[in-house]
Amino acid sequence: MNQQTTQQDQTTRRPTERPSWRHMTKRQRKNRRRINRLAEYWPELFGAENIKPLKAGVIHDMLKDAKARELPIGHGVLRGALTSYIHTTRYLKAI
Repeated sequence: MNQQTTQQDQTTRRPTERPSWRHMTKRQRKNRRRINRLAEYWPELFGAENIKPLKAGVIHDMLKDAKARELPIGHGVLRGALTSYIHTTRYLKAI
């Protein structure tokens, strides 16, 4: 009985920290995709639960790492994604 209740609770819960894609503007969806891409490549830096302030010049370290790991991300894309990330409310509260 307890396992059934737990399974039902897990299926009916919705994450409250992220708004639904339907209720986001086009710009918000674009920014979310950018941040998700950063989290995909560097989960230790951009995970939703461990928001940390980033050091000055982190973009250069990330570009070196991306080149070493042969990630398909360029300077402009990375700069845009970092800009989106550092302007989020969650990041600004973490500073």
